[in-house]
This record gives sequence, C-alpha cells and structure tokens, in this order.
Amino acid sequence: MRTEKTKSTRSWRVIALLLAVLALVAVSCGNDDDDSRGSQTTITLAVNPWNGSAANVAVAAQLLEDELGYTVELVDIDENAQWAAINTGDIDASLEVWPSGHADNVADYIDSADGNVDNAGLIGPVGEIGWFMPSYMVDREPALATWEGFADPALAGLFATAETGDKGQFLSGDPSWTIYDEQIIANLGLPLEIVYVGSEAGILASLDAAYSREDPVLFYFWTPHSAFGSY
Repeated sequence: MRTEKTKSTRSWRVIALLLAVLALVAVSCGNDDDDSRGSQTTITLAVNPWNGSAANVAVAAQLLEDELGYTVELVDIDENAQWAAINTGDIDASLEVWPSGHADNVADYIDSADGNVDNAGLIGPVGEIGWFMPSYMVDREPALATWEGFADPALAGLFATAETGDKGQFLSGDPSWTIYDEQIIANLGLPLEIVYVGSEAGILASLDAAYSREDPVLFYFWTPHSAFGSY
C-alpha cells in the first residue's frame, strides 16, 4: 500500500493514578519471596475500539496478572470518553493515546492544576495516520501518488460508488476516532465523500473485497498494523 500522509503522531500512554504506577515499580523491585504482592489490588485498563489498543492491553494485563500478581479489569471505552474516567479514577490507565486529537483533553486533565492524569511517556512504536490505497492504483494512475491527483474529478471518480455518486469514496471507520478528513477534504476542495463503515474490522473487510478484485479503494488507516503484512 502507498500513502499520502495527512498527519503523523506518536502514540503515548496516559496513566491516571501516579500512585498506581509507583506501586507497580515498588512491587517489581521488591522481594521476589513476597507472595502477597498485588493480591489486594485491581488495576482497570481502558480498551479502545481498535486492534492495536486491545493488543497493548492484553500484553500489559498478562504481565500485571502473571508476573506481578495484580487483578486486571478491562473496560471497553472510546478514546474521548476515557479521559474523564481516568481523571476520576474509574479507569487507572490508557496505554494508547493519539495526541493530535486530544489537545483540549491534555490541557484539561494533564496540564491543568485540577487534572488528575499523568503522561507516563512513550510506549515505543511511532504511529502514523494517513490516507492509503493499493499500489496497483498508483501503477495505473501515477498522478494519484500525491493529493493533487485527487483534485481531478476524473481521477477521484475512479473511487466513486453508488453511495457517493460522482464523488470518490473515502473510506473511514468509527466517527469517534481522532480524524480530520472532513476538514482536509473541504480545505483542499477534493471531490471526495467520506463513508463510515463503523470499525477497523469494517475497513479491513472492505480492503479484502477490493484487493480480491483489484478495485479502487481509498481509506483512512494507520501504521504500524498487521494489515501491511497482508497487502
């Protein structure tokens, strides 16, 4: 797949209760003979509606439970609603936040003196959000390698569907995600229309169908992701 990147950011984690983090450090550095470690503590982790979040949390939960003896509770919640829950202590931690869409939340819950959320640093991978399409589309129409190509109604029209009429379809997932594609399309005057399929799974199903027929498809996605090993 090739991409015309619209924005990039780093994924970083937010920890609501600094005391919980300090407790983890103290336990992990403590005496290995202490069988009572973590036995009285439940840690609640946010799970956002995409596979990468679920994978991060699954690894953390296994380490916390199997290695440190904590009980872990998982809460399915979207990336916006989690901030208030972390701030009040209903959720202890979110392991993946895309900060480009959360400046207000950072100001309210981290930077503000009234906030109870702490930024505990980067988790490692550098995440990039962008616009993607199959490389066979660029091979057919090299002008599509940049956003200017989509300003041509004829080229954008290659991605048109019954739902979008004369405009090209831009495939997106869950409207609750951190996305600016409506603004990008409007600011650049591109003849594209966003169609939300509701989830990461919906995007992947659409990709499978398009790739199997080598049909045009333009979509919102991110790296790193296992899909790039398949297409």
